[in-house]
Amino acid sequence: MDETTTLGERLVEQLRAGGQREVEATVDGVRARAQVAGAGQHGCELEGLTVERTQPRGDAGRGDRTSDVTEAIARRIDYLAEPLQPLELDRGAGRGQLRTRRDRVRGHEYYEIEVSGGDRIDVKRYRFDPASGAREPVSSNHGHGVLRRLVDDLSDLMERRGGPRPDAP
Repeated sequence: MDETTTLGERLVEQLRAGGQREVEATVDGVRARAQVAGAGQHGCELEGLTVERTQPRGDAGRGDRTSDVTEAIARRIDYLAEPLQPLELDRGAGRGQLRTRRDRVRGHEYYEIEVSGGDRIDVKRYRFDPASGAREPVSSNHGHGVLRRLVDDLSDLMERRGGPRPDAP
């Protein structure tokens, strides 16, 4: 495999191999893990996606990293089915949350992205049931190009916002 292969490209290669419910790839200390209901040559039905550092950076600067990554996701990830907006930010706990903008929710389904310490990002899609007030996770379809871009963008935002990687010289 080429040394310049990105994390997103490695994950898509694993998805194309098929047959697995969970697919994982690691590049330069960052891991992407996708939970899938099904995958083919051109896309997948994604149940959840996690992009995380294999070695979290600890508590120093955690609130700033979380804030920076959360805000950067809102600005940069503009190619999903609906636009995202920051919903909550708890700098003390190092947690941030983004969701589909309320005015763009369709069919009671929305994206939710959790940022933990600037070292882990979880992407899921939910459906809200207005009758019961409950929400349940649902899958979403993504072409491999969009998924690759999402993984690479999340990895880049997480890395750039927190300084050099521990394995960097």
